[in-house]
Amino acid sequence: MELNWRHADNARVGTQGRNGCWDQVRERLRGSEGRPHCISLPTVPMSFARLPALQHDSLRPEDVDTDSEDHAADTLRYICMSRR
Repeated sequence: MELNWRHADNARVGTQGRNGCWDQVRERLRGSEGRPHCISLPTVPMSFARLPALQHDSLRPEDVDTDSEDHAADTLRYICMSRR
C-alpha cells in the first residue's frame, strides 16, 4: 500500500491579514446553503467545542494566541489548508 502525503499551507495568516488559514476554517465551518463543509464525529478526540475558547493574539488579532491550547485548532487548520 502506497501512502501519498499532501503538503498543507502553514501560513497562519494570509497576505494583508486576510484569506489565511483561519479564514478557511471559518468558511468551512460556516458552509453554504445551510450545510457545513466540515463536520466532527463523536469518536474524534479533537473537539469543535474547543474552538470558541480560542483567544486572539494581542499583537495580531487575525491570528490566535499560540500560547493557548491551540493544538486541536491547528490540526483542523492543517486539514483545511491541505484541501483548498
